[in-house]
Amino acid sequence: MERRIASRTPFMCRTEITWHDGNREESIPGMIEDRSSFGLGIALAKSIPEGSHVRVRYQGRMIAGFVRYCVRQAQGSLIGFSFEREQSDGPEPTWHSGRTPYSQHFSAGLF
Repeated sequence: MERRIASRTPFMCRTEITWHDGNREESIPGMIEDRSSFGLGIALAKSIPEGSHVRVRYQGRMIAGFVRYCVRQAQGSLIGFSFEREQSDGPEPTWHSGRTPYSQHFSAGLF
């Protein structure tokens, strides 16, 4: 049963995630997997603590929000990023056919 409050759209896009870890700022690359009006699904090489306030840079935009969840995978993590406010003015999705699932991005050397 689907429990999401908004439908998701596939949205393959490289990104950079920035957050504060203690007294220092950290940035890591990631791959956006999907998008809704409330957030993004992002594959990362490492985990970010749930509840962390983060900034996501993609396609010339910087969007603030927080990590709603972080699920460890065999080769990295998948985070649920929630926008601080609903985004209805986002860029049109860039469609890519034949893309590998997020769990394969790490082994394919895309990060």
